[in-house]
Amino acid sequence: MAIGGFDGFIMEALRREDAQALHAMQPGDLGMSRGEWLFPLGGEEAFIAAALAGQIEGRELYAGIWQGSQLVGVIGLKQDGRGSASISYALDARHRGQGIMTRACRMLIDHGFRTQRLERIVIVADPGNQPSCAIAQRLGFTHADVLKDLYRSADGLHDGIKYVLTASAWAAWPQS
Repeated sequence: MAIGGFDGFIMEALRREDAQALHAMQPGDLGMSRGEWLFPLGGEEAFIAAALAGQIEGRELYAGIWQGSQLVGVIGLKQDGRGSASISYALDARHRGQGIMTRACRMLIDHGFRTQRLERIVIVADPGNQPSCAIAQRLGFTHADVLKDLYRSADGLHDGIKYVLTASAWAAWPQS
């Protein structure tokens, strides 16, 4: 299922046959995300299977961001069943700093508010991952909370910064 495209990139729902392309993505320096990546090494097929199960249940949409035949990123929208959803994303290290993920988020946010009639969307970012925090800020999200000890990584417990965007704020946000 195609979600849309921008500037030579296409966003399409992940398929089982995308596991090899997912494996080829390069996480690069994971220092900003405390060493975490989308899935453990070798876990591409399990990640896609879980994403497809969520899609069938109508609660998740994970899309690949493709430039031609190369998968450069993955973005997901996970609904909570109460009019709210969260966005998660990862971009191949070779494509960072080009605004790709900001544009992909913009497209998925628009899809969530217009097509799925969501009331709010949340992004939770690691406080040390300034590029991820900047995406939320560029798209009009409001800093809502610091979630203490939100997740565990190899080096211990870490906080998350919660950013929130409502449908009404998105409708008023300049869409350039």
